[in-house]
Amino acid sequence: MVAGTYVPYFFIQSYALDLSINESMTFNVVSIMNAATFFGRFPYNYLADIYGGIAVLVPCCFATSIILFCWRFVHDLGGLIAISATFCFVTGGLVSLPAVTIANLTQDKSEYGTRMGMGYTIASVGALLGNPIAGLARDSGSLDVLERWQGAWFVAAGALLIATALMVWARVLRAGIDLTVKI
Repeated sequence: MVAGTYVPYFFIQSYALDLSINESMTFNVVSIMNAATFFGRFPYNYLADIYGGIAVLVPCCFATSIILFCWRFVHDLGGLIAISATFCFVTGGLVSLPAVTIANLTQDKSEYGTRMGMGYTIASVGALLGNPIAGLARDSGSLDVLERWQGAWFVAAGALLIATALMVWARVLRAGIDLTVKI
């Protein structure tokens, strides 16, 4: 999940500059992204209290991948601000819920610290490799900005689709297909 989540944060200014957006405005787009992720953390945590962390993470992760697939069609400042803010509002749950979800999946609370460490160790590999892989997926030979960047967005979206599938699998392993069980 982390491998795909942080790709837009890392590349948004380069993408905006390639779209010929004013350099000072690209800094503002990053500020808008950070504000949107701040506001996106609250509703998902509230919903996780009601339905469980995985029940909220799965749709957030899937919606984030769809947004990343659509990023390929953004070609102006207005679209970039809209999709960036939407992306970051949705990823607010992806940033704030993994720790709570790990806690909910841990039956023996004495194992919580170990599981948290293992989970974030695995996430750190995604954080370390996601951006460089997405950067390599850009087509530097293409003259069209949208075509040049679509590989980066597709790599990030694909990582989030894989994360969605893994979370569904974890949910089924832990509680079966009974959706009334809160995890």
